[in-house]
Amino acid sequence: MAKTLAERFNAKWVPDPNTGCWLWTGRPRSKKVRYGSISLGEKELLAHRVSYELNIGSIPTGKHVLHRCDTPECVSPGHLYLGTHADNMRDCVTKKRHVKLKKDTCPQGHAFDKQNSRQRLCSICNKISWQKFELTRARR
Repeated sequence: MAKTLAERFNAKWVPDPNTGCWLWTGRPRSKKVRYGSISLGEKELLAHRVSYELNIGSIPTGKHVLHRCDTPECVSPGHLYLGTHADNMRDCVTKKRHVKLKKDTCPQGHAFDKQNSRQRLCSICNKISWQKFELTRARR
């Protein structure tokens, strides 16, 4: 007899005694994305969303399941809450988890500081790019 989604889900997490997180031990969504994944027929579902639905209730259309603990592998219902995409991005920026906020330098190594950054874009690289463009245009 096939196991239910709840039975399969509950066999794929372990509690972390230090954080209270339920850490997903099943398959990750991908090598780069640490969120857990579990299949339901032909569909791949995100494990934290499954946890929310199994333990708390349905997820309204347009809502995201967010983590209080900032641990993508966590499926603990006590660490999950509903929010919008904007809520998630605000939380990400506030906690300095946004990928652009983690960078201290541009790809060419120029420091992001008050003089050399505008929305995490390198002013030095931008100036060099414009100079090259102007030089190319002048040669035509």
